[in-house]
Amino acid sequence: QVAEWDQFHATEMDRLRQSHVFEMQDLKYTWSTALQKNGARTRASSSSSVGMIPHEPSHEDHRVAELEKTIKQKVQQGGQR
Repeated sequence: QVAEWDQFHATEMDRLRQSHVFEMQDLKYTWSTALQKNGARTRASSSSSVGMIPHEPSHEDHRVAELEKTIKQKVQQGGQR
């Protein structure tokens, strides 16, 4: 019975890890798409607007890195249960 539980637990943890990996990839894609659209809008509007703050990719990259860090922590916490 313990062996069955171990197998079930291993399978369930693998499923959760794969789910988190998929979620992370989906979020990266969503953020990447949003950043590309925002960059295109910013370039288009900055050519016609004076005094507008230019797009700061390093700030957006930092936000994406923070999001990835949070998701990795979530995955690690899921593995400790």
